[in-house]
Amino acid sequence: MPDIDVGAYIGRLREVLPYVPPVSVKEIKRLHGRRDFGGVVKLIRSTMSVGVRLTLHWTSGPPPRHIPNAAAWISRPAKMPYYGTPAFADLTLDLFLLKDFAQTASYDQFAITIAHELSHVVLDSVEHPLRREEKAVDLTAMLLGFSRLYWVATEKVTGIYVKRRVRLGYLSDRELRTAVRLLVPLRERRIVIAKAFVPLGTLAAVLAIWIGVAKGTELWRLHQKLAMEAESAKRQTPQIVSPSLVLNDVQAGLLSIRRIYLLARPSRPDQRAVQREACAVYAANIRAGATYEYEYRNASGNVLDQISIASCP
Repeated sequence: MPDIDVGAYIGRLREVLPYVPPVSVKEIKRLHGRRDFGGVVKLIRSTMSVGVRLTLHWTSGPPPRHIPNAAAWISRPAKMPYYGTPAFADLTLDLFLLKDFAQTASYDQFAITIAHELSHVVLDSVEHPLRREEKAVDLTAMLLGFSRLYWVATEKVTGIYVKRRVRLGYLSDRELRTAVRLLVPLRERRIVIAKAFVPLGTLAAVLAIWIGVAKGTELWRLHQKLAMEAESAKRQTPQIVSPSLVLNDVQAGLLSIRRIYLLARPSRPDQRAVQREACAVYAANIRAGATYEYEYRNASGNVLDQISIASCP
């Protein structure tokens, strides 16, 4: 199966779907540890806001002919009611799970399988043009809150390497890495990787060993540049960008910078337009390894949307 343009696919999905920041998996892990598989399914359904009734069927197989290697599958009507309608809320779907898979899968592998199947329901219910593409289904699950879970489930940080642990889903290694870079905030990725370096001591030691002394120095200079950029922009806040958009705060991370906006009239920002604007001004920093994050909040401080720019065309 040829690789896809992950950025373009995510852009098309975001035309109709929200971005949900990576959710905590502690409760999923707890429920799975108690072997409460039904509880895991309910939690994922709630997280993804898939408001249909599900009937779980534990089976020894075999799976349907068109998906011979499936660990789970969900029956769906030929014409799915549109998402959010009363007909959609009244829908009852049958979710089939292989007993052997449920008994042997790790919590993250089990959760990803359920998130993938429910993503089929989401895409069918909005009649998305990519709904028949399995890679788009995986990206939908990542977009709707399970991006970190996909990463942790399929890759393992060992020493200074990140190795593929198990093939799960349809995304290739390259596609998964791209999706993680676009959907998992940089600070979270660094926390996961940094845990493998705790015995090594300081951040400088981590950078020196992980990517080489010379490259580590370059990244430290980039960090300082971003910190100065954030400090300069912060002195100009609050800054009225438009009648409905105000730049309220600017924060610098290790290799990221976040702009926090207030939206007077909540609306979904155009990700492509944001990327064009960011790349027009900050392309050099982005290509050097920086991530520009844009967070949009309402007057109450609730996060309405987030956009992360980690690459330029």
